[in-house]
Amino acid sequence: MPFIRSTCAGTGNRTGSAVMSNVFSYYIDDLKTFCDMVHEENKNAKVFMIGHSMGSTIAIDYALEHQSELQGLIISGTTLKAGSSINKLQS
Repeated sequence: MPFIRSTCAGTGNRTGSAVMSNVFSYYIDDLKTFCDMVHEENKNAKVFMIGHSMGSTIAIDYALEHQSELQGLIISGTTLKAGSSINKLQS
């Protein structure tokens, strides 16, 4: 099973300038594009997503919208503040 990682545009090993967006959906859209490529290249692989710090917030939001694409979600260093700043989890 391959281990594949990604970082936000312009950070880590990704080229270009760091991208700071006031629109959080930019990060989700970027991750969706990446995950679609992973699924295309690894059709039968079970995908577990790991998110750390800001990445954990992005991973949580992504998982809420795309649960069927993931086998599991692992988060660390989450910087969420309970209350109106995040969506309520729905079953």
